Amino acid sequence: MSSTEPTEPTGPTEEPLRRRTKRRRNLTTQQRAAVGVIVAAAAVAGALAGTHPTGTAVVDQLLPAAMAALTALAGARARRWTLATGAALTTLAMAGWLAVVPAAALVTVVVLFRLDRREPVVGAAVAAVVANAALRLGWDPFVGASALVAAAAVLPILASGWRHARKRAKRVVGVAVGVGAAVAAVVIVLFTVALLSVRSDAQAAIDAARAGLVSARDADTAAATAQFDRAAEGFARADERVGAWWALPARAVPVLAQNARVLQDVAGQGAQLASASAAAGRSADVQTLQVRAGALDPGRIAAMEPALVSVAGSLDDTLGVLDGIDSPWVAGPVRDRLDRLETEVVDALPEAELAIDAVRVAPGLLGGEGPRRYFVAVVTPAESRGLGGYMGSFAELTAVDGQLDLARDGSTSDLGQASANRDLTVTGPPDWLERYGSLSRSVIWSNLTLPPDLPTVSAVTAQLYPQTDGGSPIDGMITVDPAGLAALLRLTGPVSVPGIPQPLTPDNVEQFLLVDQYQLFADDQAQEDALGEVARAVFDRLTTGDLPGPRALGEALGPAVRNGHLQIATFDAEENGFFDRWGATGAMAPVDGDFVELVTNNAGNSKIDVFLHRRLDYTATVDPSGQVRAAAIATLRNDAPTSGLPDEVIGNNRDLPNGTMLVGFNLYTPLPLQFATVNGQFTPFATQVELGRYVHWAFLEVPPGQSVEVRLDLVGAVALPDGRYALEVGRQPVVHPDEVAVTVFPGTGSELIRPRDLDLDPATGAASTSFTLEHPQRVSVGTRPA
Repeated sequence: MSSTEPTEPTGPTEEPLRRRTKRRRNLTTQQRAAVGVIVAAAAVAGALAGTHPTGTAVVDQLLPAAMAALTALAGARARRWTLATGAALTTLAMAGWLAVVPAAALVTVVVLFRLDRREPVVGAAVAAVVANAALRLGWDPFVGASALVAAAAVLPILASGWRHARKRAKRVVGVAVGVGAAVAAVVIVLFTVALLSVRSDAQAAIDAARAGLVSARDADTAAATAQFDRAAEGFARADERVGAWWALPARAVPVLAQNARVLQDVAGQGAQLASASAAAGRSADVQTLQVRAGALDPGRIAAMEPALVSVAGSLDDTLGVLDGIDSPWVAGPVRDRLDRLETEVVDALPEAELAIDAVRVAPGLLGGEGPRRYFVAVVTPAESRGLGGYMGSFAELTAVDGQLDLARDGSTSDLGQASANRDLTVTGPPDWLERYGSLSRSVIWSNLTLPPDLPTVSAVTAQLYPQTDGGSPIDGMITVDPAGLAALLRLTGPVSVPGIPQPLTPDNVEQFLLVDQYQLFADDQAQEDALGEVARAVFDRLTTGDLPGPRALGEALGPAVRNGHLQIATFDAEENGFFDRWGATGAMAPVDGDFVELVTNNAGNSKIDVFLHRRLDYTATVDPSGQVRAAAIATLRNDAPTSGLPDEVIGNNRDLPNGTMLVGFNLYTPLPLQFATVNGQFTPFATQVELGRYVHWAFLEVPPGQSVEVRLDLVGAVALPDGRYALEVGRQPVVHPDEVAVTVFPGTGSELIRPRDLDLDPATGAASTSFTLEHPQRVSVGTRPA
């Protein structure tokens, strides 16, 4: 072999290279110090990240701090690609200007790649940035999205750092991880045992509480109390077990902690609610509140208030607890049951508050705080008036210490005679004086109910009635029509009235009072007397007989109250507030946006309105500024026959053919009138102000078997609270409820925000709805610039 021939490297030449590589992986003293500072800073920043992995304050600072510190420490040894991956992921998922920070870290890593250099201090700093960015991610297209991104960003750095760490460091980390895993396993086992031990109790308690709330709303107090007792026992057991010492470590484990806290919070609050509700059921059984011989003890009602207040407070507290459960990590079965419970609580809370209001005002209404006197107007929509119908008869109802009595009753003619020799005066309200103040004594009682607002009518009645012979000051007013009498008959049972061939029942009283009585009795006085006799028979039974409990009262009277067939207003603000929440005061709603109400008054002195059918089409174009251009199109259809019924029904006071309707047409709105047509022909309309809005009105004729179409074009500005257009559609209690259609168009340069309960036409951008107007309705839709 030649001496110049190349030879293979020998072992001694490899050793320096191996030693050089190993020395490059070791950190200098200065580097270790710098990395330590970075690790400490990462830990502090992590503790201040504001994350809530467990919901336990101390743990929620320690865990993020530990994660950030370990990631920064691992970054000093981790491969550059893991740092680049973490920085890229957090940059993409970071929201707002904060994305600049991980982006800068990414650029730093890219520069290191280009220079082909490993800088442990820089690696630790980049890893610290990645860890803290991961703790502050707000990217949540689905539950756990931010957590997945954070894990994808951080875990490769931790794994790479551990892999390239020194053997001693690996052993320390391995032991720590092993101990942590063992502790976590023990905690999970203990919590699983606790969870299994309370699951059946908690689920049964939630279901029992829901069943109790349903029974309470149905006024089945015995069933509700039994269910609440079972719920209280189940919640108490669950609270005790999930709060045991051996289940507490779960509060330091993410996901487990949220479920443990939810179970204990709900168990504790559920036990309080169930106990309060059960106690209320025993001490405040509303079903025992029954009228006996026309009397009800006001003191017993007042004594129920503390228990009901306790229940309402517990319901409110429970709702607060349920609202506060916002963690996405709560187990699905638990979340489903809690959502159902929350729905029941939301439904029950207003009813509990209404019950409290009821027991507060009921003693005063029943004369427990001094004698009460109410004027009762018995009206018939067969001859329509704004408040519902012509007052054919009246009654005077008194209440003294819970005892109800019918002190006086009579016909409208009786009131006319009682005021014939008196100079009746009315000093307000101003709107009434402006529109109706010219009524003479001879017609004032038959037209008392012209205003479509019971508080106004009751204020006028309170002035007029004491001025009549035999009249006394009143504390409130009640109106009832044939549908309202039918509701009362469901409580009293059938009544027999002299001169009427069959007993009157809830099923036949409306037909008799609206139609049949006019064939049976020949003149107006006889008809008024018949209406008065029916009302007297019903109120006699109410004031002398026994009545069922609140549940049956609500079922019988609720629909009549909501639909305006039975209305009550007093001169006490708290009482009227209570009746307002019932929808019982017959008050026209205040204007807080757009408003429309069609009111027709019979101007022909007949009972023909039983054949009147009405439809209202309301179309509004709304600008985001609140400017509204609207068209109100009312169609009045007259189905009256021309013969076969008495003149008192289908005749009129103007010698027009029988079956002709004479209508006082009124449209209430906050918008000024621009133009009006009747059957396409321009028609002058008068405009006045009443009840805080315009009323555009005219007298119309509607021939038998025909329809009249009235169109009013309106333009004006309305308030748009929170950018929403709201239309309140008021209701006049008429024989046949109106058919209503509402369409809202966006103004030029605007659009409607997709409504939840309206149909949206993609071609025009208009929202629309239609309904039968049995009670006031509200239509609402958002609007914004396009």
